[in-house]
Amino acid sequence: MKITTFSFLAAFAVALCAPPAEAQSADTGKVVRLIVPFPPGNAADLQARALAESLRKTGLRAVVENRPGASGVIALEHVLRSPADGGTLLVASLSPIVIAPALNKSLPYDVVRDFTGVALLGFNDVVMLASPKFDGKTISEVIKIARAKPGSVRYASIGQGTLAHMVMASLAVELDIDLQHVAYKGSAQALPDLISGDVQLMLDGMPQSLPQVEAGRLAAIAILSKTRSAFAPAIPTLAESGHAALADVNVVGWTGVLVSAATPPAMVKELNAEIIRIMAQPDMVEFMRKQRLQVYPPHSAEQFARQIQSELEGWRRVAKAARVEAQ
Repeated sequence: MKITTFSFLAAFAVALCAPPAEAQSADTGKVVRLIVPFPPGNAADLQARALAESLRKTGLRAVVENRPGASGVIALEHVLRSPADGGTLLVASLSPIVIAPALNKSLPYDVVRDFTGVALLGFNDVVMLASPKFDGKTISEVIKIARAKPGSVRYASIGQGTLAHMVMASLAVELDIDLQHVAYKGSAQALPDLISGDVQLMLDGMPQSLPQVEAGRLAAIAILSKTRSAFAPAIPTLAESGHAALADVNVVGWTGVLVSAATPPAMVKELNAEIIRIMAQPDMVEFMRKQRLQVYPPHSAEQFARQIQSELEGWRRVAKAARVEAQ
């Protein structure tokens, strides 16, 4: 199996939405709203809140709105219903932007046609986690248990068609094991069930999962990037497991900013420049480091748009390999 990231992978997307009339600021006539398609606490939410704080330092009024559910559809539709005037930002990971569209033919929007990529924010390693009550603490042990009792191992994800769901489904096919998928609205809802043993496995971003591992509440089986993480060098990669089917696995999570495609190109360019400037500030770089996130190098909105197109095509191939049919 070859699950691979593209050159600009990062853990969530930001789109622009219009502010409510009652929240208008005196100087700009509007407030910037950052729409996050996940509950509070995950990597996209953390980056949205840091970005909002930086925007407030420039004199803008910026607020974060969490609109989880339906694999991102609720948040993305909200963005498209809002005026394309630069007043609202969608902050999301790759799951609703390139994975869900690769699986769902009946979405009420076309990501490439209806949204414009503005800028990538950061990226993080993805960790395969195990419940402390589960005997499988290595890939080999997981395979042995799953083959001995097909269907007995349950894995959590933050929703149908998300990175965690798609990668685990693909791994199950490649390793010839039967795993059962359990979908949650977000990591905050899934992690307690993983800790309690109601589910046995989960893929999650390092920002929200590593503290649980460091506290001894969860076990880290492996990370999915090609090389070990500087934030947790003791955790092996899947490629190190010795299983040929895992030799090429290379997955990271990403977060980026998108807006409605109806947004004027000049405004998109200005937004890109401002976000790139903010993300390069020492305080932002330090914040990202503390959250086990890495900042993307400077890039244009056009580069991000090409990234979205490339990844959309790549995840369609992953869906086919995982035998997950587009709906």
